[in-house]
Amino acid sequence: MKAFPTNDLASNLKDLDLEGDSKPIQRSLGLSWDVNTDKILFQLSSENKPITRRGILSTVNSIYDPLGFLAPIIIHGKLLLNNLVSETVDWDQPLSYETATEWICWRNILQELEKLRRLRTYVPYFSETVSKELRVFSDASKKAIAAVAYLCTTDISGTPSLSFVLQKAKVALNGGHTIPRLELCTAVLAIEIVQCITDNLDRNS
Repeated sequence: MKAFPTNDLASNLKDLDLEGDSKPIQRSLGLSWDVNTDKILFQLSSENKPITRRGILSTVNSIYDPLGFLAPIIIHGKLLLNNLVSETVDWDQPLSYETATEWICWRNILQELEKLRRLRTYVPYFSETVSKELRVFSDASKKAIAAVAYLCTTDISGTPSLSFVLQKAKVALNGGHTIPRLELCTAVLAIEIVQCITDNLDRNS
């Protein structure tokens, strides 16, 4: 910090005592990072959108989760939005009582997400690590497809450790696709995840 001119520092860092003060929340790659605990935080908008198709779309798209931490939760919002295509004609048409109730329940779950904390998503390299393996799991249903990658490491004592790396979930294609066809789509999604990881990580370390 001393190497940079004071005028080049962010306003909340100019008078910060790195040894004594609690460090402020930082933004890293679009995510909120708690420097004190080295954890990722999810800070969601508290604005209540109208209970319409437009409001749901705005809420679902406002969640930035590039690594897929929240994919199992976000997919429910996407499924609800997908069902509204056949239920509503206008983007600002009020939803039915049943759909509105389901939407409010899901929105309440989102508000609980801000209380969650996640540890770093990777396993640091240690000299006692004797093996590393990337494991990818995928599955499909009539509603959605998903794939998730974990990094499995084993230390010198033979103790395994599993760390979340990346996850993706998508609403299943409409049009009467069979489960075997959707399973193939899931396999493609898993391959895309592996390709993304291998393109961005050092595979030799």
